[in-house]
Amino acid sequence: MTESATAAIENDSGVAARPSAVTAAQTLLWVLFAAGLCTFGPYLYTSLFPPEDHVFRLDMVAGTAVLNLAVVSLPLLAFRVGRRGWAARLAAFAVCAASALVFSAYLAPMATDPFYRENGDMAMAGVWLLQFVALPIAAAACLFTPAANRWFRFGA
Repeated sequence: MTESATAAIENDSGVAARPSAVTAAQTLLWVLFAAGLCTFGPYLYTSLFPPEDHVFRLDMVAGTAVLNLAVVSLPLLAFRVGRRGWAARLAAFAVCAASALVFSAYLAPMATDPFYRENGDMAMAGVWLLQFVALPIAAAACLFTPAANRWFRFGA
């Protein structure tokens, strides 16, 4: 790597400066963490301790536990991405891609079913689309910008 290219990615102290795209990805991972806790935390509690008129369903417990496990991993991934963790970068990409795919598949029938449109559930579907499809795509895109690629490649 040439001296000018090295200077372009280092700050005054000789330490490589973190690109703004990586900082944006970290911020989006923290936002996803907060949104996930607010959204899935109550579901896990309700599935573990169902009200009297509902039955205990192991599939609901397992499903919400997996979602909450992915949500709980986000702060660790955000921290490790900021430390140039290449494996964390790939894991964050995997979590973001899985979120976008799973929720797209979940929300697609809602867009075509008249029941959801008539009963006003489309507003919540829009919020979930923003939270769990658009934000993960944006975070994943930030992790693979050219500046982020250089920063991860030439890091420690």
